[in-house]
This record gives sequence, C-alpha cells and structure tokens, in this order.
Amino acid sequence: MADAGEKGAAKDAKAAPKDGADGAAAPGDAAPGKLKRLLPFIIGGTVAAGLGATAAIVTQPHKHDPEVVQEQHEPEPTPLDKLLPPYPIALPQLIAGLAGNGESARVNIILEVRLATPEGQAAVIASCAKGGAMYAPVRHSLIMLLSGRQASDLRTPRGMEELKLEILDRLKPILFPDPSAGTITGIFFDELLFS
Repeated sequence: MADAGEKGAAKDAKAAPKDGADGAAAPGDAAPGKLKRLLPFIIGGTVAAGLGATAAIVTQPHKHDPEVVQEQHEPEPTPLDKLLPPYPIALPQLIAGLAGNGESARVNIILEVRLATPEGQAAVIASCAKGGAMYAPVRHSLIMLLSGRQASDLRTPRGMEELKLEILDRLKPILFPDPSAGTITGIFFDELLFS
C-alpha cells in the first residue's frame, strides 16, 4: 500500500502549481490559460460567421432589371402589298438584229407581273398577245433595245442582268402607266439564242 500512497502523492505534486513556493497561483496566471483554451472556439466562430455572411451574399437572388417590352408595330403596307400575287405572262417570240457583226438574237421573255385586280390579268395577257393593243409598242421597245446591243455583251451574266433592267425600265411605263394598276416584278429569259 505504500506504493499506492506514493503514487497519489506524486499525482498531487504534478497537479500542484509550480509557480509559488507556497503552492498559491498568481492572480494574472488564470486568465491566460482560459484564453488559450477559448481561442480555437473564438476563431472558429469568427470564421463560421464570415463564411455564413459570404454565403448569404453570394446565394442571394439577384434583382433582375425589368424587361422592356417593345410594342410590335405592323409594318406599313407597301404598294406591292395591295396587289395580287405574281403572275407570269409570256411575250411572243422576238427576233432582232444585234449591233456589230450582224448577228441576230431570238428571245423568248416571260414577264412576272403583279396586278391590282384579277380582271387586269386577262386584260394584260390579251393586250400583250399578237394583235393586242400593247403588242406593237412592247415589240418595238424590245427590238430597239436589242438592236443597240452587241452579242458579246449579252453572253455574259452581267450583260444579261443589265438587259433585264433595261427591259424593265422600258416596259413598265408601257404596260402600267398607272402604277396602282400593277407592276412588273420580274423578267425571265425563257430562250436567248444567237445566230
């Protein structure tokens, strides 16, 4: 048992403060020990509070700007909107002598027209047909136009496009002196042969 008493005394010696000879602790020594024990909890609490505040800021829903809704306006109707859908009209075959080396061109032209009334389609077809009221002015205009052209000009895509535009400029006032009655919207070469 003596051994047990010695062990108990050794424990008491370890537990006793070593600062003073009389075994009493100094009054300022107790506070630093408590602070050292609480320091991890204080740091952990501060870090947790900072992370919580950061998470609240980051995950907070963003305020969206109000969407600006623009009113959809119907486009103003153009003069073409008042006309019927395009309708093809085939002009009679035309043979004209070309300028330069005496070649001639045989041309079949299809006009794409848009008319104001369905009755106008029949009238334009009848007037452009052989013997119709517009047959002679249309034919004369096309012959005059082709007779001033070289065959080499008409063999290139650019030359053909220029010819289309010139035909359009010449035939539009002849067929439609009143633009509200109709217009020519396209010109197509069904056949263009040189001999």
